[in-house]
Amino acid sequence: MSPTVILIRHAEAEHNFAIHDPGLTELGKEQCRELAKFLENEVPLAKDIDLIVTSPLTRTLQTTDIALGWLIKSKNVPVLLKPEWQETTDKPCDKGRPVADVKDDWPQFDFSTVLSDKYYPSKEGPYVYTQDALMARIAKCLKFLQRRNEKVVCVVSHSGFMRRLSRRKYGNADFRVFEFNEDNEFVERDIGKAKNGTGGRGLSPSDPSRPKEHWAGIKKSLSITDLSSFTRGSTPTGTGHGSCHLEVPHMPERPSSR
Repeated sequence: MSPTVILIRHAEAEHNFAIHDPGLTELGKEQCRELAKFLENEVPLAKDIDLIVTSPLTRTLQTTDIALGWLIKSKNVPVLLKPEWQETTDKPCDKGRPVADVKDDWPQFDFSTVLSDKYYPSKEGPYVYTQDALMARIAKCLKFLQRRNEKVVCVVSHSGFMRRLSRRKYGNADFRVFEFNEDNEFVERDIGKAKNGTGGRGLSPSDPSRPKEHWAGIKKSLSITDLSSFTRGSTPTGTGHGSCHLEVPHMPERPSSR
């Protein structure tokens, strides 16, 4: 049986598009502390998290460390760094840094999965900013989650990428809960303030239901096994961080600097 999945967007970061791999602002760090308290005290499901997956960019590592540190330290919940969960665009703010430049800052994390990725931190191969590559990456992440044996998997990622994966918007340091239904669709589960469509803490914009065309595209991409063959081609419209969107289905622009 596939796990329940908690998707968390990183907290507020210091970046505009020109800053390379920015960290969190002081407000962002406080947002993480507030998220940690909320999850620990208000979300019983969070106590069942038995795997944490995070993008290896600085702002997601910081969010994982501060917001989920109570699970890592007290319950020894493992953390898996997965480059597949990085943000969508090829702008400097969405590019990671070489492991050699960051691993000493994060001795508590195992970077072996990042080191084994021959493309990261470049935006080439499976991370090139094209429609096909993005859809294939989404399919790979969903397949990864679907095949896990844990009860609850928590993922810390980015607004632009998670919006395309789940067709939901995310506020800083907010979360949504999902399950795979009998048709293998990734569907949101009502929990906390998510009942009104605004995320687990009520900090996220509400969204319409996912169009069927989106899932048709995802399922088509599930047949792709070789993600190394992507080259630069048609680029998804928009700029990421909640505004970049796939051409099918159409989503309106929602500009955001963080």
